[in-house]
Amino acid sequence: MVLAFGYSAARGLAPQIDADRVAAHLRAIGLPDGAAAAGITADGETLVAHMLHDKKMDAGTLPFLLARGIGGTFLDKSVDLADVRAFLDRAA
Repeated sequence: MVLAFGYSAARGLAPQIDADRVAAHLRAIGLPDGAAAAGITADGETLVAHMLHDKKMDAGTLPFLLARGIGGTFLDKSVDLADVRAFLDRAA
């Protein structure tokens, strides 16, 4: 969830303050607030390679749940996986 909000904010879809609020809330209730906190040490390339095996993969695209803000999620089927890879490398 934190990565989805962070990615949405990085793409200019959601306010950064909302992404920060989601991360803070998860930390406050004892849940991981990002990949590192969840014990994920893989780089963006490795993570995206795993995503390519997702059962929702269709015709070379993978739908992503993104956000326009808290309570404003939507399905985006046009996400560029190279962009996701770069985001994940920065988020690590």
